[in-house]
Amino acid sequence: MKTLDEFVNYAKSRPGQLLYGSTGNGSPGHLNGEVFAKLVGIKAVHVPYRVGGQGTTDLLVGRIHFWLAQIPTRLEQVRNGQLRALAVAGSERSPDLPDVPTVKELGYGDFDASSTYALFAPTGLPSDVISKLYDEIKNALGDEDVVKKLRAAGLEPKLMDSAQVTKVLQDQIVRWAQVVKAANIKITGQ
Repeated sequence: MKTLDEFVNYAKSRPGQLLYGSTGNGSPGHLNGEVFAKLVGIKAVHVPYRVGGQGTTDLLVGRIHFWLAQIPTRLEQVRNGQLRALAVAGSERSPDLPDVPTVKELGYGDFDASSTYALFAPTGLPSDVISKLYDEIKNALGDEDVVKKLRAAGLEPKLMDSAQVTKVLQDQIVRWAQVVKAANIKITGQ
């Protein structure tokens, strides 16, 4: 398949037969796979892997049918023709794959599978220490070499203060709780 439309049509003609991989139950890949399947109107079966390399092998040989992954983790296989990127799961095209459209561009709606990382500190940390940490992070994100390395790892640097991070976390907790409940995802072994 060469396009996301072809893939979606193929999946719709085989409800519940396509398998998608992730690094485990409840992982970002698992949850984003559920969101994607619902968004495009397909039924797929999740296959959790404890070792991502095994999942990559299974994807390359066709034991599983798709995997939603950070671009850098599959970029080599895309560039050497082993895998085909059908769409970008973000608000804009990736500089690494400029010819690959976003899910939204292809008419399936907003789909952002990005992750947010934040620095946390113990409650009660003095405000001057928090200010110093913020300033140091701001300086680091102003360094072009740091930004290049973060982008190479699939991260888009964005500076937020603690109030902004708190808002993002509150919004994401509600969002992902709804996804987990709707997909009836159970985390076992705890």
